[in-house]
Amino acid sequence: MDSIVFVGRQLSQSTDPSMRLIYEKMASDDITECMFTVGSLVSCVTCFDANIEGEVIAFDYTKRLLVLKSNSTDGKANLNDITCLNLDCVKDISVKREVKREDVVNNLTQLPQINTAKVEDRYRRAVDERRRLTEAFNAGISSDGIKLWMTLNKSLRDLGVVWEAENIVIDNSIRVEPPYKSDNCFSVKNRGSPDGSVKQIKKLVDKFWSDQKNASKGGAAQPVVKSANNVQPTDKPPFNNKG
Repeated sequence: MDSIVFVGRQLSQSTDPSMRLIYEKMASDDITECMFTVGSLVSCVTCFDANIEGEVIAFDYTKRLLVLKSNSTDGKANLNDITCLNLDCVKDISVKREVKREDVVNNLTQLPQINTAKVEDRYRRAVDERRRLTEAFNAGISSDGIKLWMTLNKSLRDLGVVWEAENIVIDNSIRVEPPYKSDNCFSVKNRGSPDGSVKQIKKLVDKFWSDQKNASKGGAAQPVVKSANNVQPTDKPPFNNKG
């Protein structure tokens, strides 16, 4: 799937002449002078001094939101990186190749197709994951247990990784009990899990703990698990126009 990056941090004031010109145009009555047309090639320098170049696929004038598509950073030709830029967080911007506005109006510039069903499925999965995290917090699950669940859920999402009380259950057939080490992985009785599957889960659990140990030794930042008591997910998918 395409990777999506959001860049957002408020700049108190932009001193770059090109950005001042953009904001002056945005404040004027004629907003067409500062619109980025779909298909144009734009280069930006963010407040983090990161250089981002890509093709414009969307621009929201009222939100100061610019969406760029660029080649995938992992080198896969069938994927793209999608970057959402808040223009309040951009120090410099230049248009390297501009598409005429009339070409966009006359549909001469083809927009990328969006699989809305896939987007809605990912949305529902994310909401479901947040709910499960909330339930885990409320049940008093340890932070290590929650981190392991997040890791397994990311790797084995299609199999289904759920909580049963304080136990992690994978594919309705393998159970990982506290303190969530490989020795705590068991086949669930009467659910027919092959021995090879249990061994595979044990390897994933061992790798999780090894990564945690290495990260701790190297002083790397640990994943932060925050309270989810105030999480209030919505059931409304992004493309549901029925209200």
